[in-house]
Amino acid sequence: MILDSQGETQYILNHHDGTTQPISKGGEFFSVSILQKFNPNLVSNESLDNWIRRLTCQNNNIKSFLWEFGLATPSDWGLLCKTITRPLSKLFSAEELEIIQAFQKVYQRDRLKTCQKGRCFEPTQSQRKEILSFLRQKNIAISVKELISNLKRIAEILRQDWLYRKTGSTKTVSIEVYNDSTNNYFPNPELPYHTDYDQEDVELEKLQKICKDLFEQSLYQTIPEVIQQRIEELKKSRAYKNFAHRYPEGLRLYYQENLSLGDIGKIWGIEWSKTRRIFQLENFLNIVQYRTEEVFLDKLLKLRNQFQPAQFHNEPDSLKNLAELIREFALSKAFKEAKAELIASKKQVKTSLIAQIIRIHLSDSQDVA
Repeated sequence: MILDSQGETQYILNHHDGTTQPISKGGEFFSVSILQKFNPNLVSNESLDNWIRRLTCQNNNIKSFLWEFGLATPSDWGLLCKTITRPLSKLFSAEELEIIQAFQKVYQRDRLKTCQKGRCFEPTQSQRKEILSFLRQKNIAISVKELISNLKRIAEILRQDWLYRKTGSTKTVSIEVYNDSTNNYFPNPELPYHTDYDQEDVELEKLQKICKDLFEQSLYQTIPEVIQQRIEELKKSRAYKNFAHRYPEGLRLYYQENLSLGDIGKIWGIEWSKTRRIFQLENFLNIVQYRTEEVFLDKLLKLRNQFQPAQFHNEPDSLKNLAELIREFALSKAFKEAKAELIASKKQVKTSLIAQIIRIHLSDSQDVA
């Protein structure tokens, strides 16, 4: 197995005649990608074993395959920790919503207090009593057995909704079966195989949402700053200072009206080459990306006290590793698509997140003006 010079395309090498055969898109070896991303020179606690486990658990293709068999789905208690959206709440009665609220109030509080991570286990006896106490205050009197039965029924509805959002299908089989006589779980005998590893993604989803929100906040902050920076640079330029005040108009024509630089040059009465030097779009995106990564990292570090200490370190190597992950995150979420738009056909509508935020900023600027 070999890679091309840019490390993107995988090839199979024939040792007999030295010929190579490119692997079709989607058929790449995941093991090669794991080794490609692993940095053995970083002085950190990240061993190759942990790196493999992490990337395997995060691989969407593997997760989707397992979900088809009902494997690697959150447990009942992990599902019950999730936020109940307004459309989903319509599936439950008022009493069931009170049960969910009481469960989350006690269970999530205790997990946060003890800094529990990973798999969610069945509520303890003291937690059950406290949940029932909260329910009695709402005039809901049920037994412990009825409480667990209700929670499991609610969790199954949440599992079907979770699976539908992940795969588009609601057909699933739980990896564990509850035995009323023993009050315990055992592997579902209907499955051809089972796993003892039940990865909870409650905290992961929370972190992913926080990262998405912080990243967009960073973009909304940096894009206006870089636009203004470019305007100030043009004001200082002898050749292009007369176009400084027209720079926002040019961005609107490019990102909203989908005009090419050549078309904008004709409107402004200048050559395409001069229009290109005024905009410097590739350099503009590079500066936005660099500044966004800086701001994003700073926002994340300010939130580090909300997460496990092990997730955020101040050591240089750990920060370097985090910065690399942020760069990969930024490219996948916004900048790869935005840069691809620069070389797309003239008439293609620009739909990248960067283009959307530029349009919003320009619209807000016009409203203020």
